[in-house]
Amino acid sequence: MAEQKIQTIDFDKLVGLEASLYYNKDHSTNRFQLGSVIFEVIEDEDDGYRSSMQEVQIIDQNADRNPGDFLGIIQIRKNQFDSGNTQETWSLVDPMDNHCWLSFGTDNTDDYYPCFIFYYKAKPSIEEQKEEIIKKLIK
Repeated sequence: MAEQKIQTIDFDKLVGLEASLYYNKDHSTNRFQLGSVIFEVIEDEDDGYRSSMQEVQIIDQNADRNPGDFLGIIQIRKNQFDSGNTQETWSLVDPMDNHCWLSFGTDNTDDYYPCFIFYYKAKPSIEEQKEEIIKKLIK
């Protein structure tokens, strides 16, 4: 495989697009895969005791798309918060049921300090979904 140059990307340009989300086997990093592209969210290490997102990098543009690793179709969304500080996060959301697979960026922790987030949440299993429906029906 040829050496690829790591590039940064303005994730705002992807807002509103839909893509195929694939399971990322590399749990040691803040990486995710859309189609054949692997992205890494980089934390800003030079912001003192605060923690914010520095950038999103493209790590690989030709990653394998294994059928067993396909998680679903997502839509890229941006969330902005107005608390005097600029907090921005992006979310990868299933447009059919609004399940948020992944959120990343700079979030608002206590209306004063920003914090870097990279939060992945798998969809509940069929059994977990059934249990939740039954709980709602019983109430």
